[in-house]
Amino acid sequence: MLRLVRPLRAALVALVLAGATLSGCASGPKMTKIEAPAEGLTLRYDLTPGQTYAGHVRRSEHVRDTLSGTSMTRSISFDINLVVAGPDAENGGHKVMARFSNVDLRWSLPPGTPFSIAEFTNSAKAALQGLEVDLSVDSNGKVLYVPPLPTNIDFFLTQVLQGVLDVLETAFLTVPERPLKIGESWSDEKKRGREGKLGLYMTGEVKTTVEGFFRTESGEEVVRLAITDNERAVTTTKEGSHENKKEGKTTSHFSTSGDYLVSTKGEITEFDPGKSTTIVKLEVTWEKGQSLASVAAQAAAASEETQSITDPCDDDYVGGEECVEGGEVQSITDPCDDDYVGAEECVEGGAAEGDAKAGDEAKAEADAG
Repeated sequence: MLRLVRPLRAALVALVLAGATLSGCASGPKMTKIEAPAEGLTLRYDLTPGQTYAGHVRRSEHVRDTLSGTSMTRSISFDINLVVAGPDAENGGHKVMARFSNVDLRWSLPPGTPFSIAEFTNSAKAALQGLEVDLSVDSNGKVLYVPPLPTNIDFFLTQVLQGVLDVLETAFLTVPERPLKIGESWSDEKKRGREGKLGLYMTGEVKTTVEGFFRTESGEEVVRLAITDNERAVTTTKEGSHENKKEGKTTSHFSTSGDYLVSTKGEITEFDPGKSTTIVKLEVTWEKGQSLASVAAQAAAASEETQSITDPCDDDYVGGEECVEGGEVQSITDPCDDDYVGAEECVEGGAAEGDAKAGDEAKAEADAG
């Protein structure tokens, strides 16, 4: 599902996504080459429900118009936050929710466009900021479903949104289940849509080669992968069909200690026959975040903490009892006792002795009279 207007999510999800941060920069962390295990390297994804990932994308384009010979440049950068939602009953695989934020768009339009670049930029950013997309991916990282764009939006806006949706696939790379040796390659076929039907029909092949094994400064172990990507896409509308092609070369790093795709950097050439040639440069970095289950457990543990200090004289005690030095309640009732604390006054000899003395004095006065 693709939502151009962002609905409210649960506060816990929003908190995790808003707090996700990225480390390093687009060029990636420093790495030291290490020896790969003799049994080979196994690449797998952590698609545990509730697992989160934070990504940052920078995409720039140089477009050359075939007919006029003119060129223009444009770029876009944004953050993507992913949450693994669990099994996708409708499309198969695992459902992953993606949300876009911090959109920075610097675009160009062909001469004669019937609206201003400022107007277009504002509308495109409004459509992208907070955009939410649900996609499906299988356990090996093969993207099974990305929602189609609405058919009632402007052609130029469609170009921007389709480029953004294409970037979603850079979060995953289809990997084999078998262990891989350095220098080994594998291929994966891409296919989406139905041939001859309205909408997008895409086919292609991705070839990936294991180039080396490295350790980052933070101790994460990653595999460097060289990737070539060839794609043919046909878009069919009621007015007819249009075909274009893509050829790309990228380098990616896959974490074997964290089980996710860490980064992708490369160049893609898009051929739109008779119209234009576009050279795209793409840089994407990903960071694995806490799972929602882990965050919820931490919050629950914090809320269940209770006051365990019962001594009212303890410096950290919180309660209604008052501190009595020595830790005992006052039990001395004799007001003449040196340790007595109270409102009664001390009478020497006690009350009985005082009464007897008073009686003797009264008798002596009577005898004298």
